[in-house]
Parts: sequence; structure tokens; C-alpha cells
Amino acid sequence: MYNWSIPSSLKAYIDQIVRINETWKYNPDNIQNPYIGLLTNKKVVLLLTRGSQGYEKGGYNEHIDFQTDYLKRVFHVIGIDEIHVITLDGAANNQEEYNKNITIAHQETIELIKSISS
Repeated sequence: MYNWSIPSSLKAYIDQIVRINETWKYNPDNIQNPYIGLLTNKKVVLLLTRGSQGYEKGGYNEHIDFQTDYLKRVFHVIGIDEIHVITLDGAANNQEEYNKNITIAHQETIELIKSISS
């Protein structure tokens, strides 16, 4: 997370892959949801890191997490609905607590790999 959102290099990448009639098309008949994603049967794993904590749903920093929902929305627009999120929070906090968070994220990653590959 950079300033509660994504790094500019990731935004530049997104700008290259979100292309009308290549990764999504426009449906003028549905103003509520006019985007039809063209990438089907795909999965995305978002491995997100944040310097602090409390960005999860219901957390004290949830209101300033512009990273997670933005990335989910972008991938949904291009047709990817199977989105897995693993977070590693607290990089700027207590080293001992951060090490625990690394262990948790590592375990979540292993469990996700096992569930996807079975």
C-alpha cells in the first residue's frame, strides 16, 4: 500500500491491461453494471502489504483502504471474479508482531495454494 492505495507502477500496468474490447466490453443496455469482462475462468491472488494494521473489514483503518476494493473492482470489470486476498500488515510496527504476521500470511498462502491446486 502506498498512501492508502496502490503504487504508480501497478496503476500503469492496470492502465495497459484494462482495454475496451480486449479485456472488457461496454453494455449500454445496463447502466447499473455496463462492464462485461472478457477474461473468464481466471483467478487472481492479491498479496497485499501495508505498513500499519486495521485495514480489514470492520478495522479502524478500513475507511482509508483504497487498495483492496479498487483492485477487486478492476479485476471484476475485466471478468475475473475469483479473487483471493492475502495481507501482510504492520511492516512499520513492532518487529515481533510483524514477524507473527509474516508467519500467518505464509500459512494462508500455503493453504490457498493447496485449495487452488486440488
